[in-house]
Amino acid sequence: MYFNRALAYSGKTDYSHALLDLNRSIEINPNSPKAYMYRGDIYEYQKNYVNAEADHLKPMISKKHLDTEAQRNNKSSPDMNQNNNQSSGYHYSR
Repeated sequence: MYFNRALAYSGKTDYSHALLDLNRSIEINPNSPKAYMYRGDIYEYQKNYVNAEADHLKPMISKKHLDTEAQRNNKSSPDMNQNNNQSSGYHYSR
């Protein structure tokens, strides 16, 4: 709801209300890359380049963190097919 309304405000160049709704949207779902990207765009329109860059980088940093976590979990988890050198015929992968 907040994200969609923020887009409507942004379309009318009402950036102050769009920012309020994007901030609320991010509070509700901090893992939403779209909300950060749109908020970064609005900061850029307002010539607030520091916040724009931070928001534009946020989804990439989060994805990198998630990728690193996934790699770490895969390395620490034993392959189900290698337990006691017996194959169950089932291969687990992510």
